[in-house]
Amino acid sequence: MQQPLSANFRDMSERHAKRHLIGDAGFAIALLAVVCAASYFFDGAHRTAAVIGSLFSLSGYILLAGVERLLPPAGPRKSTRRWWMHLHITLAISAVAIPVSLFFGSFLAGVVAKRLSLNLGLIDLTFDKSYGVLGLIAAVILGAVVWDFFYYWYHRALHKSAILWQHHKMHHIDPEFDALTALRLNPMEDVLAGFFVTIPFTILFKGDSTSIAEAGIVNGMILYALWMSKVINHSNLRMQFGKASFLWVSSQTHRIHHSRLPEHLDKNFAAFFPLWDVIFGTYYALNGMSSHPQASKGTLI
Repeated sequence: MQQPLSANFRDMSERHAKRHLIGDAGFAIALLAVVCAASYFFDGAHRTAAVIGSLFSLSGYILLAGVERLLPPAGPRKSTRRWWMHLHITLAISAVAIPVSLFFGSFLAGVVAKRLSLNLGLIDLTFDKSYGVLGLIAAVILGAVVWDFFYYWYHRALHKSAILWQHHKMHHIDPEFDALTALRLNPMEDVLAGFFVTIPFTILFKGDSTSIAEAGIVNGMILYALWMSKVINHSNLRMQFGKASFLWVSSQTHRIHHSRLPEHLDKNFAAFFPLWDVIFGTYYALNGMSSHPQASKGTLI
């Protein structure tokens, strides 16, 4: 007996969806291989550690992107199709960002310092090894605070300059703010960040190594936990830290930055430490310390 036409269409649709899923997964694996290759070939000194570090860093975004699909969202949620597309974007941008960051951090910063007759790391921010775990945590936090100062002004420039905004707006036009929004970037931003963030930071400051691959099991787990606490700034979770929100960025604090509401324009630029926004007058506190601010409902750009 011949199947109804609707049943045939349903079967075709299911087969089409399966092919799409297999294709998406295959493309994601191929992009991941490119990320590993970029890490391996562009870091001649610590190739294996570079690959492991890149995989750990990426896993933070991907793990968070998976977890937020299981929990109540703070705002609009991506469809499965858009989720896969943004996963591909995240992997592709990472493949570009890794060699660019190594070039600026390892090679070009050294060239600039040499031309200026300077040594890399003029200000020593390292901690004595005798401090152990506490020294490691302090080194990560101190390095992130200083890095975030440079990033704050770079990020602010991206919004204030009409030319730079043309590169940065790709990050802001995602209507579903979540973990995979974090690396939705124009690759040119990696180059710009190299000039405005990586080079001055590398020339001026010397910090402790925070390589997960070289830290050992316990310290590696601590570093990974600290890394995860950083990537939550872009997540579709109802998370914020109440009166302590000015000390460490939460997903809701940074959601304000992505809002279309006039009162949220040019607010909360810091990546990790809103204290820089407080100091320079761009901090916007959540009214009533709500975990679901008005900006969450369809008002993101």
